[in-house]
Amino acid sequence: MAYTRIARWDHYDPQGTAWRIDLLQEGAAFDDSRYNLTGNMFTLTHEGDLIKEGRLEVEWLIENSTQYAIAEGLVGGLVDEYRFDLRKDGSTYWKGFLQPGLIELTEGDYPRRVKLTAKDGVPFDQFFARDTDKTVGNYDSLISLIAECLWGSNNIRTYTNWNHDDLSAGDWLNQTYVDRYVFRELNSDDPDGDRDITIREVLENILFVTDTTLIQSDGEWHLMQRDYLDNATYTRCNYTSSGS
Repeated sequence: MAYTRIARWDHYDPQGTAWRIDLLQEGAAFDDSRYNLTGNMFTLTHEGDLIKEGRLEVEWLIENSTQYAIAEGLVGGLVDEYRFDLRKDGSTYWKGFLQPGLIELTEGDYPRRVKLTAKDGVPFDQFFARDTDKTVGNYDSLISLIAECLWGSNNIRTYTNWNHDDLSAGDWLNQTYVDRYVFRELNSDDPDGDRDITIREVLENILFVTDTTLIQSDGEWHLMQRDYLDNATYTRCNYTSSGS
């Protein structure tokens, strides 16, 4: 999907860091209109245990009816129609999809405040494209499965301290394979009635088994083995958005 910028907000924090928030729309014409922030300006938080999901909240200062009409138009958008790119000192820091159902509009005299909310650019609650073949034997590496679940949205950087004599140090996510057949909820009474499971369930299964946690920052997905958080000794591996 091709996204084009249709609005931007600029902000300098007290430390002098230059932040820019770009709102992009799929298939739209380029628009460099710049708007103002108000209140808390913007906040980026992460919640969760295995998947630390990002949530960006932008407080837009609406100064006239034209801007308000633009904000109202966003409410009817699709979940993946609008994307936010948060940039730090010129580099992409975080990307996520605008959540139309979470837009907060206020009434009254201008200027008004509108809160826009975006979440990580991955539809975690959509179903995983499992192997529909009834036979086993379709193996994929763990890192390629993770990249597939993340929709190839960003490059992936891993921090691990797990080693094995038969595997290259640190690169074990690329050398450990799993059968796609396991990513389903089995129906013991009717094999044709196996239930699809979500991307979230697939990711959390992999993260739980590998004792890792996942977070998006600095324009990449960071997958960290939990021991790394308490241990300075680790191996870092860089993968493309496709897991290669």
